[in-house]
Formats: sequence, structure tokens, C-alpha cells
Amino acid sequence: MSEIRFRPGTGKTGKRSPVVGGRYGFSDSFSYLRKAGTHRKTWNLWLQRGKGRLFSRSCQLVSESLRLGSKSQLAGKTPGVVFAIAAAIRAFTRKGDHVLLQQPVYYPFSEVITDNDRVLVNNPLKLADGHYEIDFQDFEEKIVANDVKLFLLCNPHNPVGRVWTEWELRRLGDICLKHGVLVVSDEIHSDFTYPGFQHQVFASLSPDYAAITVTCTAPSKTFNLAGLQVSNIFISDAGLRRKFKQAIAAAGYSQVNLMGLVACQAAYEEGEDWLLQLKEYLAGNLAFVREYLQERIPEIRLIEPEGTYLLWLDFRGLHLSEEERGGADCKEGTVMA
Repeated sequence: MSEIRFRPGTGKTGKRSPVVGGRYGFSDSFSYLRKAGTHRKTWNLWLQRGKGRLFSRSCQLVSESLRLGSKSQLAGKTPGVVFAIAAAIRAFTRKGDHVLLQQPVYYPFSEVITDNDRVLVNNPLKLADGHYEIDFQDFEEKIVANDVKLFLLCNPHNPVGRVWTEWELRRLGDICLKHGVLVVSDEIHSDFTYPGFQHQVFASLSPDYAAITVTCTAPSKTFNLAGLQVSNIFISDAGLRRKFKQAIAAAGYSQVNLMGLVACQAAYEEGEDWLLQLKEYLAGNLAFVREYLQERIPEIRLIEPEGTYLLWLDFRGLHLSEEERGGADCKEGTVMA
């Protein structure tokens, strides 16, 4: 066995990373990957240890799938969630079809819709009482009026920081079931929720929801591994899973990044202490920004996040002109930080 040792690193938390400087090595040098089963073994071993809970929601999804005897639900690994969303758009819609999202939302959502010659339909989130809400009436009306085929759900939501509640997700799910809309649920921020808020896996709320859903997770946000390009994609329905895999194959993607797989395994097996310290660090950042704005720039309002590591700031109190806003990524005076 050939082994690569990384230089130990600690990052901002002061905790040694479970990935950098770990005990994990690479077999067969850097040849093509022949088996990805190591990760299934990792998640099975974690369950057998009887730890009771899994610290990572992404790892929970994999483990719950295995525990239920349905490891085939793990549709595969992709080099990223955006790649998976693009593949789902090509697999489940045709050119000219309408795909719905909820802006403001992670900007690649819009790009993968238009870049694949689909039509973007926006169900804008509403800012009310200091947090964002879903306009369910507009959501259903847009679906019907545009014959929407696919809905891109961001849960937790990037960038406004909402952790959607069970009743909100169920209402979305019921509307999608009623009108035959498939759902791609990006749950990459699921490990980042603040006290008092619980992430709900959309597909876990009902077998009917699971049958129309592609669930996307990854260790990349949680453990800062985006450059190693590995994501976990779950699809319960065999027909949808087959179409999705065909779209991946058609893109010419056959070999997942070996270093990404090893990093994913290391993070899920040994990353709990690091993640707990990271969440404390992020809570400290939030407290600092909250206090700073209140004391020095009270015109800028912090939209209190329920989850994610992002902050969404409301600059409208400064009454800036379009020229003064310059290149800020905002249309109505809000911006991500």
C-alpha cells in the first residue's frame, strides 16, 4: 500500500483537522478507482459501534439508507451538488421545460437552469417580521401557470438562513405531488443549524415525497472539502435513479475523485470534535456581527440565521443609490456576507 501523509493543520478552530494530517492513505498509488464500497463499510461500522447518534446529517442520510436495507438509494457520488442538479435537470426535463426556484438563492441554481436551455420560474421568498417565508399561493400558481416540471429546493436555505420547518416542507411536498412536480433537494448545509432549529430531510417526511425527490448532500461545506469534489446523491425511486445515472454517464463522468472519497471517509469517521468546535466558532462570529451592527451601523439589519454559516444583511436602511451599491450582489438592498 502506498500512503500519502498530509501536513497537520488546525484551521480557525484550533482543532486538528480529521482530514489534514490524518491516518488515511491511498492504495494503488493514484490509479483509477475500482471500488467505492469502503464508504459503505465506514457507515456500517459507525452504526455497529452503537454511538446512538451521528454527528453529521450527511452521514446520517447515508447510514439511515443502509440501516433500512436500501443502500441502492445511494444513487452515486458526483463531483459536487451543482453538478448533480445539472444532471437532474437534463435527466428529468426537456429543453424549454420550466424549472422553479425560490430567490434569493444560491446563484448557480439559476445558471444550471438557463445554461441547459430550460426556463427559470421564480417563487420569490417574502421578508416578513425579520425572516423569510414561502409564498405558497404564488408557489402553486406558478407551477400551474408554467407547467413546472422540476423544483429546486434549498434546505437549509442559502443564503437567507432559513431552516424550513416540517409543516413548510410538507406543504411544498403536497403541492408538488398534486401537480406532478419532481424535487431536487439541496441539503448541503444540513450540518449547520443554530440552537432551537432542527433540519428536516425533505424525503424522510413521507414515502410519497421520497418517490419524487433527489436528495443532495456532501461533506464539502461542513468540512471545507469543496476542492476535493465529492457529493452523496440519494434517489429512492428506481426509475428516477436509472435516469439520473444515465445523465451522469452521458456527461462522461465515471471515476469519482479518490482523494475526495478518502477525505469524506476521514471526515465522517473522525470529524465530530472538529465540527462541534467549528459550530462554536461560527456562533461567535454571528454574535460579533450582531453586536457590531447594533453599536456601529444600526441602519444595517442582520437577518437572524436559523442555519448555514452565511449571513444575509439588509442594507435598505442606508438608502443607498444603485451607484453607491456598486457591485454588491443585491437587487433590493440585501447582500450576503
